[in-house]
Amino acid sequence: MSDINLKANLSNEIINQQTTELATLDKELTDCLTRNHYQILSYICNGSTCSVYKIVDINQTMLAAKIIDHRRIVPKFREQLLPNELMITRMVSHSNIIQIENVLQIDNYSIIISELAIDGDLLRFIQQTEQPLIDKYRKWFTDTTQGVAYLHSKGIGHRDIKADNVLLCNGGIAKLADFGYAILTLDLRGRVQLCTTFCGTPEYAAPEVLRHIPYNVTVSDCFSLGTLLYLLVTRKLPFGCGKTIRTKEGAFQQYKRIMAKNWAVCGEIEKDPNLYSLIDQLLHPDVKYRISAEQVLLHPWIKQN
Repeated sequence: MSDINLKANLSNEIINQQTTELATLDKELTDCLTRNHYQILSYICNGSTCSVYKIVDINQTMLAAKIIDHRRIVPKFREQLLPNELMITRMVSHSNIIQIENVLQIDNYSIIISELAIDGDLLRFIQQTEQPLIDKYRKWFTDTTQGVAYLHSKGIGHRDIKADNVLLCNGGIAKLADFGYAILTLDLRGRVQLCTTFCGTPEYAAPEVLRHIPYNVTVSDCFSLGTLLYLLVTRKLPFGCGKTIRTKEGAFQQYKRIMAKNWAVCGEIEKDPNLYSLIDQLLHPDVKYRISAEQVLLHPWIKQN
């Protein structure tokens, strides 16, 4: 039951990284943005396959640009996952999913232009808040679940639901973002397709994903929702975190903790039987008993004020 890192990193290292990222932007990239009437203002963050920048359009609207460098991604990602991401971002439209404004593609880059989350992501908010704000977190968790339920209703699985991928937008609305691992869950005849690819974040992964058992993505997404809810109300991840989980043995030990339902009943969970019930059903190791996103929205804990 390891604590997550609860200190926001606002050091000179980040400022230096921002300066470096802006200074090393490719001319091919900046020319493409300029042609499409966008201007880069500042660096926001970096991922394993992309960088995100704050940009402004011709109407002086502030937006975010997720820039995927094709040279930084493995062939499998470029040939399978990236086309999925670009296709799915064009398919979705919901008040609790980050709004995509434009998608640009040139030889070395794919650029996804989206609305700007002015308050950052949910993980950063948790890191900067000393005590769980239950009513606020209930609202944001509901927002996120509504976004997930919408995706599932459209035959789309997210596969990387986590606090980092929930963005806080104007008006206090939480929105699900980052479709880098998203996938269509139904075949052409509308039947559920089981997935055999492991991806996402191990700390949030369902046991069937960790064991590389063919899995229903919508069901595994709901386990990730349970992990997110546990993190919100305890400021801890339910089954641990760290580099060891990313090894074969570490993943197996994580799997065993999940199957044993080895998560701590503490704090708000101990006080509120409705909250305990919801987390217990979302983190259930048996897929037959794990509740869906639609069922979450009808749960008493979601309904209570």
